[in-house]
Amino acid sequence: VGRLALLARRRARGRALFLRGVLLRIALERLFVPAALAACVACAGSREPAGGTAAAEAALPPGPRGSIAGSVADSDGAPILGARITVSNSALRRRWTAEADDAGKYSVSGLPAMDGYQVTVSTPPFWVVTHKNIAVPPDGTVTLNVTRRLNKTRGPLTPGAGR
Repeated sequence: VGRLALLARRRARGRALFLRGVLLRIALERLFVPAALAACVACAGSREPAGGTAAAEAALPPGPRGSIAGSVADSDGAPILGARITVSNSALRRRWTAEADDAGKYSVSGLPAMDGYQVTVSTPPFWVVTHKNIAVPPDGTVTLNVTRRLNKTRGPLTPGAGR
């Protein structure tokens, strides 16, 4: 009888702790979720921060702007669809993204004219190339064409070769 009473007390204590945790989580959600949802609703459907373009532009230093544009193609010159281009600047702590169109062309505009940009191009599956220390001129465009070169092998590939 003593063991059963001890087990019943442990179960009751476990249930009480569980219920306390659930109630605490509900209380926290009621406090913090409405503010987070309000921020999400303000920028719903856009890649801009809450507050729109004005807030994004206010975070950037004043002055002239430039752009980075180019194309992404394979070694035969065929455009690579869906290539993702990420332009970042560590001094600004900002990142811009673009996607190559059907012709393999991309453009990222509205960049503050300065140096130190890093452009990363990634294409499916698992190919990434990065260009560093790119300078964007005032009211100008940097052309950066990227060619995806594939490794060419001699002869047929055999499973388990090189083991």
